Amino acid sequence: MNDIINIGALTKTYILGKVKVKALRAVDLKIDKGDFVAVMGPSGSGKSTLMNIIGCLDTPSSGKYLLENVDVSRLSDNQLAEIRNKKIGFVFQTFNLLSRSNIYQNVELPLLYSNNSANRQKKVLESIDSVGLSKWIRHRPNELSGGQKQRVAIARALTNDPSIILADEPTGNLDSVTGEEIISIFQKLNRLGKTILLVTHEMEVARHTRRIIYLKDGKINKQEAVTDPIDAREKLKSMPKLEEDIG
Repeated sequence: MNDIINIGALTKTYILGKVKVKALRAVDLKIDKGDFVAVMGPSGSGKSTLMNIIGCLDTPSSGKYLLENVDVSRLSDNQLAEIRNKKIGFVFQTFNLLSRSNIYQNVELPLLYSNNSANRQKKVLESIDSVGLSKWIRHRPNELSGGQKQRVAIARALTNDPSIILADEPTGNLDSVTGEEIISIFQKLNRLGKTILLVTHEMEVARHTRRIIYLKDGKINKQEAVTDPIDAREKLKSMPKLEEDIG
């Protein structure tokens, strides 16, 4: 069995006063190790709820969620926090960087939370180098462009060598050229074996992945394989030169 994520009959219901809101309705989903998946759907379709449960930020009301064959739907809050730190890397639209900390300190954070001191400096420097920001290591977020901030966020997500990277609208605050740069980094990580789930509302972004999942009214409406994913590296060749190459 090659699936890293195995979800079955997953439901999530929120209680808002006297009203029950069904955010997810009996969702079945399998994601293989090394896949690159885009999750799409209108507002209120359940995208964020599904990603929060996959990211162990929330728990289902019913159903199963196996992450690397472990039923995480039955784990305690402390156990979920440990999984978030060690197995899942998060990349957000708004970057979520610490403004008073430099790039090195921001990228180092997951290692500090996990008390992982083995080869800490080496891991941080390798993560920063993998996104092409070694020259900016002592700069703070307010000295960086939007694309550079997102690269810091990706480096931070990589520091603990997670099994899965969850990216929530990672190009949403970026111009088209910089967005292609960021997608190119995700494609490079996927070629290196990382499993990536990316939430987006842009079909142009989704077409860079290998598979698209469409959500509607809390259910998976359809899935489709991307037969010829857009290669962001090739697309960048026809776009204006960026200030730094991404490697």
